[in-house]
Amino acid sequence: MKDGLYHCEVYWNENIQHQIEKALSSELPLIFDSHAIDNKFERKISISRITIKKLSLGYCFEAKVYKNKVVKFVIRYGYDDIYDLCSVWIPKSDCLYCKTIWLNKKDDKHYTLDEKKYVSYDNNKNNSKHISVCLGDLINRQINNK
Repeated sequence: MKDGLYHCEVYWNENIQHQIEKALSSELPLIFDSHAIDNKFERKISISRITIKKLSLGYCFEAKVYKNKVVKFVIRYGYDDIYDLCSVWIPKSDCLYCKTIWLNKKDDKHYTLDEKKYVSYDNNKNNSKHISVCLGDLINRQINNK
């Protein structure tokens, strides 16, 4: 895998998904950074509702890779009837470290994605299979995992 930032709508490597699933099945404790805690209070977000099970049911849409290792990933899942919860995770040897959290309206689909920021299939030199992610599939998965 090439070092850099990956987005599921641009290019998603199977190894990225495998590493994220492994981190989410590791049973490591969830630790929250002060920035996440500040957002919890400012935006009235319940972090007690953030569980490994819910994270596993959500979808990871962005990941940072360094030396073939996922060093950061972002997950979005249904929070309530109006919002989805997004959270940034750093897998560590002793915990899953949450850097920050925020709420996004369910109808906010980020159509202004800057694809130039992300590793693409064309500039990835290995023979990994391109995983096509359909936005409709992501929306349906999100609806089904409320």
